[in-house]
Formats: sequence, structure tokens, C-alpha cells
Amino acid sequence: MKFLLSGLFISLAVSLSAAKPACYWDFDNINPKTRAPLSNNGIHYYNALIIENGGVNGTNGLLCNGKRRNQIVLPLDCKEWTAELKFKLDRADSADSRYLFAYEHAAWNLARFLLYIDRNGRLTGDFHRLKMPEKTVEKQFIFSSEKRSWQPGKWYTVRIASKSGGPARIWLDGEMVAGKDNALALSDLNDGRNHKWYPQVSLGCNPRNPSKVGSPLFGVVDDLKIWKNYEEPEKPSVSSVISGNNEAQNYVMITEKEKEWSTPFRILDRETGPAGNFHKAEDKFVKNASRAAIRHENGILYVYFQCPVPKDMKITTGTGDSLWKECVEFFIRPDIKSPVYYQYAAGTNGKFEAMRYFATGSQDKTFRSKASCNVSNGDSCYWVEMRIPASEIGLDKFKPGMTAAGNFTRTGASCGGLSTWSPIGTSFHNPERFGRLIFGSRQAYISNRLAKMKKELASLNAAGASITTLEKRLAEAEKLNGTSGGTPSGFAKLENQLEYLRKSMVAARLSSSSSLIWKPDVWGNDIEISMVSRPLEKINLTSARNSRILYGFAVSNLTDKPFLGQIKLFPGDYPTKTSENSFSNDSAFHELFNRVKMREGLPQTTSSETFLYDAMVPLPLNTLLRIPPKSTVPLWMELSTADLPAGNYTGTLVLKPAYRGFAVGKVPFMLEILPVDLGKIFVRNFNYTYLERSYTFHDELRKKWSVSPLTRFLAEHGINVASINIASPKVNADGSIKSVNFTGLDRQFDDLITLGVPADELSVCFYLGWEHSWARLYYREPSIKEPGKSRKAGKIFPPSCSFGTPEWDKAAKMFVKELASHVMRKYKLSPERIIFYPVDEPHGKIEDPNSKNHLAFKFGKLIKEALPECRIMVNPFSYKLDQEYLEVLKRYCDLFDIIELYRPRLATPETIRIVKEAKRELWTYNILQKETAPEVYRRIYWENFRDGVDDVTAFWHIDQMAGGDGFDPYDSNRYNQRNRTDYGTVYADFNFGKVLTSRRMEAHFQGLYDYKAAKLCRQMLKRKENPEAQKKLDEIVSRAIQGDCETMAACRVELLHLAESLQNK
Repeated sequence: MKFLLSGLFISLAVSLSAAKPACYWDFDNINPKTRAPLSNNGIHYYNALIIENGGVNGTNGLLCNGKRRNQIVLPLDCKEWTAELKFKLDRADSADSRYLFAYEHAAWNLARFLLYIDRNGRLTGDFHRLKMPEKTVEKQFIFSSEKRSWQPGKWYTVRIASKSGGPARIWLDGEMVAGKDNALALSDLNDGRNHKWYPQVSLGCNPRNPSKVGSPLFGVVDDLKIWKNYEEPEKPSVSSVISGNNEAQNYVMITEKEKEWSTPFRILDRETGPAGNFHKAEDKFVKNASRAAIRHENGILYVYFQCPVPKDMKITTGTGDSLWKECVEFFIRPDIKSPVYYQYAAGTNGKFEAMRYFATGSQDKTFRSKASCNVSNGDSCYWVEMRIPASEIGLDKFKPGMTAAGNFTRTGASCGGLSTWSPIGTSFHNPERFGRLIFGSRQAYISNRLAKMKKELASLNAAGASITTLEKRLAEAEKLNGTSGGTPSGFAKLENQLEYLRKSMVAARLSSSSSLIWKPDVWGNDIEISMVSRPLEKINLTSARNSRILYGFAVSNLTDKPFLGQIKLFPGDYPTKTSENSFSNDSAFHELFNRVKMREGLPQTTSSETFLYDAMVPLPLNTLLRIPPKSTVPLWMELSTADLPAGNYTGTLVLKPAYRGFAVGKVPFMLEILPVDLGKIFVRNFNYTYLERSYTFHDELRKKWSVSPLTRFLAEHGINVASINIASPKVNADGSIKSVNFTGLDRQFDDLITLGVPADELSVCFYLGWEHSWARLYYREPSIKEPGKSRKAGKIFPPSCSFGTPEWDKAAKMFVKELASHVMRKYKLSPERIIFYPVDEPHGKIEDPNSKNHLAFKFGKLIKEALPECRIMVNPFSYKLDQEYLEVLKRYCDLFDIIELYRPRLATPETIRIVKEAKRELWTYNILQKETAPEVYRRIYWENFRDGVDDVTAFWHIDQMAGGDGFDPYDSNRYNQRNRTDYGTVYADFNFGKVLTSRRMEAHFQGLYDYKAAKLCRQMLKRKENPEAQKKLDEIVSRAIQGDCETMAACRVELLHLAESLQNK
């Protein structure tokens, strides 16, 4: 699938040759008497609903919410014409069309032009004139773009132009998206009659019925320009593959004197009823939206919140309430190149918390803040002041013009639920979407940007590019910065000019290229060609023996034509005698090269209306690459060094086009395999998954496969602890049981062994699920499938003896004995490799017979009485880490063999110490989801190594997706209609037995090999002490934990070199 970007052609509004519009409204120039916006030539836009600070760059805009028609009487009887406007939407999709611009020569659909987004997301231009009095269509001309998705909160620029009898075109962000010839123009709507109050221009609605506001845009319009001639947007000489968001990001100034308040927070829609249903924020909350400000003085950051409360509401929080009931939060990411960020939260009840995160979902439990806060509550507003030592977050060296990333949020009934300054969606822990924080001076910030652009111009000049026009525009921008760069309006204009200049420089640098192989941050979601983007010159990798490495890069199509070709890693140079004219059958191919797997990243949307590139799709033929015009595809190349000897392996990555107009691309490749073997390092690998048991009793699926492709995926990703939920047998009244059906269990074990999981490394974890009454020895008949008919679920029978009786206990003991005996007898598993997991996440009072904690102890004792040599596992849960939890944990350590701690909250130095002192095996688990950054999945292996965890680094869940569709972020779990969270790291279809991996799954898998490399070093240091090497190991691990995926990959290479040096001593 393709990483599609919107702004692929760039419209240079700062062009010196562009004609000035006949009318231009920015909605900032307001007549002080009439309060109506004025155009550049003094025309009043009388019927306009203005939203202050809601337009582009925080200026005024035109609110299109269905409450006003936003129209003006304006004759435009032109044989050629052009209109341009900027707009943003409040919502992504709509069941109705959404109207942007309308011109009516007469009302009631008699003679009009409409520009709108139809219900399928297509931009459509529609000329229509009826013949009167017959009311038959006299003239009609319609043209549309392709279907597209729309991002709420993002500014788009749309331009429509047509000539009577000539072309009609629509451009979006400078790219032509629709066109048709033999067009109509506005003059063709003139029926020769005069119509009172017409012609009219309307914005943000369908004006067909003069008394109604039809099909509102539900968004904001700004910067309306109208020309009385046909004006195409000026474009650079090359199609640049860059981000389509021309909007200058929102920003807040960090001042040293007077506070400068932010724009009002965005009130998020409130989820109601079934998941995916939302109510629009009420006006009373929008009108009382919060603002924030920051000052820096004497090494302290003062963060201010102003939080109005609607008249009909009161703040009712007390000291006994949670901080999060009514609160504000400040998030700051001091260095945008680092994933580290901080969170400060203050409740209206005076409670205050501060947290530090290495990345999303990875909290630094050692962080201790010296920040403080003050909350003042009033009847109509409350105020919060946070005081944060700048040194605490690494910002003690204040320099005007420097930047950080941050966000301000508010939570509680008094603000309508959730509100946020930066448009990040409902997940506030989304540092990639934080807004800009600018220190001290707008002019200093612009000067920093200008300095970087001057360097880029110098490099372009050295490369022989023509830069005279660019130099002139840069000089003009520098002059403008000196005169008005310090004002909000001047800064906004400069931001736009510099963005256009940046895009022009990118175009100039790539003007001679048709495609580009390059290396952006493919682990992130912001992949765009920038001024510093350069062709990938070489690929140099280092690995151990019996390891896997994953290398990400991207290929961009810079032309207006689609690209079809193949990308392949060849041994040695290319072409050679064996590969020339034999692209698909190079006889020199050997083990390393024919094991390469090539996948492309798939763009997906999230419930927060952000984009991520998570799913990884194998290329057809493992080589075939398709890229639409002006698009970029992120690619992933996986290499296996299984059974390969140490040494250097060289090759060439080749991009071979199938269409004319594209050049062959070649990148030299070198892989060094070190004489360090990770294949000898055993790591117990358990995880939560349904993949193994999805086909257990589905004979018709089993007939298709020699082994299950779903189990194959697990085996290929190192799973060696089979996670099995086996059906209970029939139970008689005296507690005896009938035979257990081991068919599904045997299939899974046989598959894993067939797929190469060593039998002596295989373990099994039986999840019993006995916290659920319906799982306590209830017998389920196998489902029935007749040819050509749907599968019928089997009947369910409760045990003939009641739970809590000696007979039930007898049956339970016999059942677990049968399970253990079977795997010991047939698969030679020793008792310590047989694990029972009776209750999931037990919590509550142990004394309460209905609590999960009580049940976990009850069932743990029962299993131990039946099978004292087998092991039992528990993952005790609590929403807070307090003394009560610590006491329960100690009691679990007295009974259970394996303790699995919830890492974000409960895997602390104290809990880890308790488990270690009790000499129990320690595992951890995490609850993650699709929007979690890939580095979190990889980092937990490094954190476990640091903390001395015994291998298992599990997470919920490999394949559990709400609604069974991981691509749809809005469907819900059938068991919980309000839960639409996609936890899974794979995208599976169980009916077809197909599975796609993801960046997150592969990041976790790479973490497994990181852990193996670290474990190898630790084993060597145990055999022979080396304080200097131990210090080096600790330093590498600490640095990896604080880094992103690329940093962790580099740290693994350092571990391999350390291991090599240790084994040579």
C-alpha cells in the first residue's frame, strides 16, 4: 500500500508574477461601524459569522456551523474566473455532502455553481442552469476528483478555475486533483433575467433554499480570493514529494515578561452510547474554552491555565476525589529529536503529579519532580499556576528563538469532557502531535530558520542550481522579519513565505530526479522530503550469527506518472554476468540474499484522526513495487543470518523501473556478520495470542494446511511457550471426568515442533480462566460444520457437581493432572515447563470469596496440591501501588512460582525486589495498542534486562482487535460496545489463515535479539568478572532505554562488539 501525501505540487503564493485577485477577504479587516469584514477593495461581507482566532495561524476566520448562510451579493458575470479559499473541517467523514463555495445567479437551484466535498470525499464542481418555465436542464457541467480522506483540524487550500468552452480545474494544496474540458463559466449561468438580491456568493453551505442553511461544512473558511480571469497556481519545476499540510503549526510563546495567551483549547466530541458514536461539543463549552500561557523567569517555567466554567455548572471536586476528575495537564517535549517528554497534572482539588516518560507508555519510575502548583477556584472560572524548574526538564539554558514541543489539556465535566490546545485527538500521550513552544522571540526563531535556509542555498549554488529568485525572496523575508517579524500577523506571513521557500528549495534540489531512494525515520509517522533529504548512498549493517535485522528506508516517485518496477538486493555489483538480463534468476544468489523479505508500510488512520504507518505488507514477488504519482512508499528489508558464517557480505540494492522516464537506482550494500552466535542464547518467549487456538477444532481449515500459517507466524517470531486454552471435559456428579480431547493441543505442539521450535525449549502455559464462572469445567461440544452450511456452535453443559464442593475440586485436580500427564508423556516436557495460569489479573480483597484475588489463591493451592512439581503463574493487578498491594504480592510469592508484573505501574524497584528475594521467576506484561509507538515494544526488552526480569516480556495482545478489524479504528468489541481499542500487533483473518505483521510486532521481535545480545554479555561477565566491561554494558543499556528504535539498533551493535571482545579474552 502507498504512503499518500496531499501537497505533492506546491503552489507558490509568494510568486512575483501571480496576478492580484479582484476581491480578497482575510476576515481580519473589520469595519469598526458595521463589524463586517472588508475586502482588499473595500467590499463589505455583511452576512458573515466571524470566529476570532479560529482562522489560519490564529487569525479570524468564517465559521460555517449551519447557523448562518455567510453570503454576499456579488455579480461575477465572467467568461473566465478563479476562486481560492482555505478551509478546515471539524470532522473527518460525513454522510452528507459538505459545501465550500457557491455562486448563484438565481435561487432555488435555477442557475448556480457549487464546489463541494461529496459523501465519498470527492471534490466536485457543479454548474447547473434550468430552462424556464419548463424547468428542464439547459446547461450542466460536473467534474470531480478521486475519492480521498480528510483530516479534521488541518488547513487545506482549494482553488477552482474555469473558462467558458475551455478548461475547468480544481487544485488542492497546489495539486491539480480534477479537470475537464469544454467547461462552463459563471457567465453561462446568466439567464438574461434580473433576480432580486442576486447574484450571490455563499460560503460553507448549500444555498439552494434561501430560508435555510443546507448541508453545512462544519468547519472554518479563511482567505477567500476571487479573480475575474483564469489563474492557475504557480508551481515549481519538479513535483516534490512533501507534506501537504501548508498550515503553520500552532504555537505558544514562552515569554520573559508579560504572559501571551494561547488560542482557545479545542473541545473534543464526547463519546456516547455504542463506541464510535459521538455528540458534538455543546456551545457553552466552546464559549468557555480554556487558554494557557508560559513565562520563564529566574530558571522557573511558570505555566498558567485560565479555565472558564459555564454559568449553569459548578466545580464540585473535593480532597477525596481523584486528581483526574477535574484537572489540567501540561506536556512538554524539550528536545524534539528525543522521545523523552514530561507530564504535569493539577486537579481543581489541589492535587498535583509530575511524570517523566522515555517515550509513550514508558514511564521513568525514578523521576522525582520539584515542581509545584497553585489552584484558585472561582464561581465562573478557575486558574492554575504551575512552577517547574527549567533545569528539571533540561531547559535551563534559555535562548531566544529555541523551540520545544508541548501541549495543554483540560479534563472534566466543566469543559465538556476533554479539551486540548494542540489537535492531537483523544489520546493526550501523543508527543508527535504536540504543538510548538517558541522561546522569547519570534524574530529570533525566524532568524534561525533563515540561517538554515541560507546554508541550503549555498549548497544548491555549489551544486549548480539556479538560485537567483530564491535568494531574492530570502532577502525579502529577512527584511520583513526585521520590520514586522515580532508581531503575530507578521510572523504568520513570514511562516507562510518560508514554508513556500522551503518547498521551492526541495524542488530545486530534486529537479533532475524522477525517483529517490532515501532514509527518513520510518519508525515514526512524519515522513516527508525536506531540505536535508538526500539520496541513500550506502547501506552498512552489522549483525551476529543466527540473528535477524530489519532495515527501513523509503522510495519516492517525484513525477506525475505512476511508477512500476522491482526492488531487489543482489550479491556483489549490479549488473553482472549472472544478473544482467536475468533480473529474476540470478544464479549467483546465495543464502543471505534469497532470505531477504521486502515489505511496504501501509498508511492507516487512528481514532484520534492521526495517521500512522503500522501494517507491513509483503511486496508481490518480494520485489514488485507500485508507487502512484508524487507519492512515497516506506519499505522494510529483513535479513536473516541463520547458519551463515561470520564475514562480510556485499551487494547492491537495485530499483529497476518498468516504465520509461525513470532511471535505475542503485545503492551499495554491506553486511558484516560478527563471530558472535545468538543462536545459543535461550530466551523464554511467552505472549498473549489467539493465533494458535483459532483453528483448534476447525477441521475444514486444518485440511488446507500441513501446518497452520498462524502458528508459523508465532514460531518465526520466537514464541516457545505455547499459550493454550483447552476445552474442559464432561464432569460427573461424583467429580470423575470423562476423557479429555487433546486434538487441538496436539495440533499446536506438532506444528511448533515441525516449524523448528526445539522440543527441549518448548513450554506450555495453560490459561484456565477460572475467574469466569462459565469457564469452570463447563463442557462445550465441538462445533459442527456440514458441507456448504455455516458452522453450528456445540451445546454447553455445566459440570454435574457444583463449584465450591469437594466433587468440583476433585474434578479440577483430575483435569489439570490429565493435561500435565499428556504433554509429559507425548512431548517429554519436564514438569517445570508445564505452567498453569488459573486467573487473569486478580485483584480485590483476598477475604472476599467473590474477588479475583480470593479465587487465584484458591485455585493456586488446588493446582499445587494436584501437581506440586508443575508451576503456576499469576499476574496480580491493582490500580495503585500501595502497601496493601505489596502485602498481597508477598503472599503470592509464598504460593506461586511465576509472578508476572504489569510494567507501567507495578514493576517497580520495590516489587521487583520482593519477587527476587522470594526466589520466584519474574515476568512482565504491558497493555499496548495500535497507537503506541514501536519503540515502546522494543524498549521493554531493554527495561527487563536492566531490572533482572527472567526473559518473558509479554504484552496484550498479538492479535486482539476490536471488531476483528485492525484497520478500522471505529468498530468496537462485541463483548464491550464501548471498547474500540485495537490491541493487536498483527492484522489477521482467521477464516483464510492470513496474517500481516506490523512495525510494532517487528520492533518487539528486534527487542528479543537486543535482549539476547545483552544476555550473552551478562553470561560472559558471570563466567569471568570484568568491571570495565560491566560498566560498559550498563552504560549501553541505559542509553538504549532512553533512545528510539534506531538508537536501540545501534546499541545492539555495540553489545555485539562487546561480546566479541569478551569471548576473545
